[in-house]
Amino acid sequence: MTNGKTIKIVVLGLLFIGAIFSMPLKTAQAANSLFVDVPDDSKYFQALFYLKNNGAIKGYSDMTFKPNNTITRAEFLKIIMTHAGIKNMLPKVELFKDMPTFTDVKSSDWYRDSINHAYVLGIAKGYSNNTFQPTQAVQLAEGLKMLFLAHNTNVPTINIKESPFLDVRASSWFLPYAKFAWEKNMIFMQNDGKLHGDTNMTRGDAAELIYRLSVIMNKQFAPFDLSSEWPTYSNNLLGLSVKTPFDWQVIPEGTRIVLWLQDKENKQMDYEYISPSSAKIVIRPMALSGDDLKPDLYFEGVKQFVKRVFANDEINFQQITIGENTALYFTIPTKNIYNWYILVKGQPKAFVIYTQIGSGNALKQLETIMNLVIPTIKYTPSTLSVDQQAEIDSLLSKANAAVNVEKGAAEVIRSIGDTTIIETDEIGVGIGPVDYYFSKKVNITIKVERTSNTILGVRGGKNTKF
Repeated sequence: MTNGKTIKIVVLGLLFIGAIFSMPLKTAQAANSLFVDVPDDSKYFQALFYLKNNGAIKGYSDMTFKPNNTITRAEFLKIIMTHAGIKNMLPKVELFKDMPTFTDVKSSDWYRDSINHAYVLGIAKGYSNNTFQPTQAVQLAEGLKMLFLAHNTNVPTINIKESPFLDVRASSWFLPYAKFAWEKNMIFMQNDGKLHGDTNMTRGDAAELIYRLSVIMNKQFAPFDLSSEWPTYSNNLLGLSVKTPFDWQVIPEGTRIVLWLQDKENKQMDYEYISPSSAKIVIRPMALSGDDLKPDLYFEGVKQFVKRVFANDEINFQQITIGENTALYFTIPTKNIYNWYILVKGQPKAFVIYTQIGSGNALKQLETIMNLVIPTIKYTPSTLSVDQQAEIDSLLSKANAAVNVEKGAAEVIRSIGDTTIIETDEIGVGIGPVDYYFSKKVNITIKVERTSNTILGVRGGKNTKF
């Protein structure tokens, strides 16, 4: 039975399929031009570009894809069977010789051949009343099993004694598939530590699952690199760039930036105080001189400082390499604190990175995300003059100071000068529609309630996910 719910599986997403699209695409922009509701900064973009370029999906006649709509059993089977066939991954052995006779699948239905082929290969079965229910939404648990069977994936199915999910027992039929997908970063648990396997998949979810499976199969089943899909945030003032996870906020604060996953379930209002399902990463560049330019002396000074600040806590220190940079990494397990002091190779600079994660059920999962963010932090020399940096800093401060000040938006927008509206929410909040203004000069997005002319929030980069 379906329950009508939909799910967001961290970066998971997919599609429809009435027919198979085979036109080759040369650029990501070309793919995007065919789906007007999937912008190039969408978390589904890479998956959809891949599947379309491989001839596995097609959107609607109005050039939309509707990634947030649920996907039916027939649609999902059509897609995975087509993709697996294109990649020559379908099982080679037929388990059943006779074709099924589902009472709700007619010979004229566009999905009949896909369903019959899947049945013969043991990929999908019908129900005890001799129906297949092709228009029923696909639930996450059954979708994972069908996906892996269709691609002949070697998923361990015996001696699975422990479940990473609070709502999946060790005896459950779908635990092997869910655990395998979770270990390979194909799916994520929800913040409550549960899988919610009865949740209906969206078209975006399906596309992302297929894409991630294809990527890990090409890399000998190494876990999927989530950061490969994340957008890059750059801050000229601070001379750094970093890839930012979807659903995390980017908050520039003068001499540092904060990446914040808000715990909305527990109504967390401020990132300064950690909440069970929240996480934050604070990045601050620091100029070095004198003995601090010598790694051993610099790291020893950091250690002594940390021991004084956390005198009553257990501290674990480790000197590591991140890319071409040397770093001191230390953790304070009792507080879920993880810090890095990264020396930038060839520059008299360091990145001081402070992170903290809530003690909720998704702690280990958030550790995985955090450890993928840190290596993406890069030094990017500023091309701005001192005067230009001072102007941008002043405009940024002015925008932040005007948040929630009634009728204060127009003056900020006028002062910045180069803002353009990149999205409008006509329903809005409070008393009217909401417009999102982006400034390339200051590299921020400003959320404005139009009727009251009030700034509701400021975020770094081109970002409408407030």
